[in-house]
Amino acid sequence: MSNNEPIKPLAYSYVRFSTVHQARGDSLRRQMELTEQYCLERGLTLANPAAYRDLGVSAFRGKNSSTGKLAEFIAAVKSGLISPGSYLVIEHFDRLSRAEVSVALGILLELVDAGIVIVTLIDGKVWSRETVADTEHLRTALSYMASAHDESRRMSHRMSSAWGQKVKRAADGTASRVMTAEAPRWLCLNADRTGFDVIPELAESVRRVFEMRVKGAGVTAIRNRANLENWPVPGKPPVRKAGESPEDFAERQQLCRHWHQSLVGRILKNRAVIGEYQPRSFDPQGTGDRVPTGDPIKGYYPSVIDEPTFLAAQSTAARRGRRPGRRDSEGRNWLYGLAKCACGQSLVRKKKVCKSTTTRYSRHYCMGRARGETNCDSVNSTQLESLVGYAAANWLPNGWPTATKEDTSGVEDGQERLRQVSQEIEAIAAGRADQDSALRLREELARSFQKIVVHQANGYIEFFLHGRAEPLWLPLDFCSLESTSEPTQEQLDTLNAA
Repeated sequence: MSNNEPIKPLAYSYVRFSTVHQARGDSLRRQMELTEQYCLERGLTLANPAAYRDLGVSAFRGKNSSTGKLAEFIAAVKSGLISPGSYLVIEHFDRLSRAEVSVALGILLELVDAGIVIVTLIDGKVWSRETVADTEHLRTALSYMASAHDESRRMSHRMSSAWGQKVKRAADGTASRVMTAEAPRWLCLNADRTGFDVIPELAESVRRVFEMRVKGAGVTAIRNRANLENWPVPGKPPVRKAGESPEDFAERQQLCRHWHQSLVGRILKNRAVIGEYQPRSFDPQGTGDRVPTGDPIKGYYPSVIDEPTFLAAQSTAARRGRRPGRRDSEGRNWLYGLAKCACGQSLVRKKKVCKSTTTRYSRHYCMGRARGETNCDSVNSTQLESLVGYAAANWLPNGWPTATKEDTSGVEDGQERLRQVSQEIEAIAAGRADQDSALRLREELARSFQKIVVHQANGYIEFFLHGRAEPLWLPLDFCSLESTSEPTQEQLDTLNAA
């Protein structure tokens, strides 16, 4: 280019259509060809034609101008990245906005006031500071805006009415076909569009997510296990974006084969796993968000999880704040958040080594003492854990019921359960148990015990049970894993009072 040759003004293409299905048709190609032809004929330099595209984005509720690529273009104009005198080339006014006239006019005036020249290809009109100052041109622009908004409003009303009828038929069981082909990723639409089929390997992934959650695992632990064991991912397969290189698309495909915390969280909250479908419609407040409409439709999808399991997973989530997650990945500190010191602070389990014998042991310490706030005594972990195990064997739902002298079966069942719990506790303490066992025991305890308060100085422990106003207590020297002595009748009476 010679020094005398004038610099061509920059032109930016803005392409928009409302549904992703239009990307498979001719809309994108048509808009781009018209833009390139216009720039060639007018001597404009087309800058990065793929930069500003809202594909499958509605302009009726202003989503493109609030969060879409049009919003990015407006921000670039305001910041000076796009200089005055540049062109914005669109097919028609309705590509820019289909919102109410006041909103659409605001977008137009904001851009032309910043020195941007807007071109509508359908009629070859140019909209600039000079043209919008002309009353006739402004009246034409207002006419286009009103027409686009009215058309979208009528279409929205028709679609809303049709959708309402679909929801009604689905709810009363008279629908012959499904409402929409969209479904959770572990399901697929059947051939005649009358329902959905379960994808076995993806449904199994969903079941494993809930299985781990009910056992007490957190979202991070579930994600890590899923990636480690390569569970099939029930996610939406990626679609190659316009202008995306094969390398970038391949990288994005690879990422979609991995589990993420957000995916695990969405699955755990999604009532579609128990077969429910929640109809949604656009927020009447005009936010552009889809909000729940009416009651959920039960039995709309095939269920892959039963309702008790789903509710158990929600209960586990509600208790997660009181128990460790990534801080205790192996489940060694399985009483954390449940066992409390008499001062109200949590007890934390710490490993120790005897200097004289190099024997390893552990104790539970008050967190207040660890921070220098209190001077509470620590408690022997073996003593505390065995006592909790003994209480759990008698008070957990699958433990032994209150026994009488005439009925010894309850005592036998309780003793067997005590042996099982004691073995689980011993295995966890020794590091022989897997993470699932520790999580399962921790979750089982949390379902029955609200908290366990240790009064080390006074030599007793309190058990607060869910649904019981008064706590139960036992002396700290009640039993231990090393002891084979039988509890006294008075101690058994204390247990049986539950």
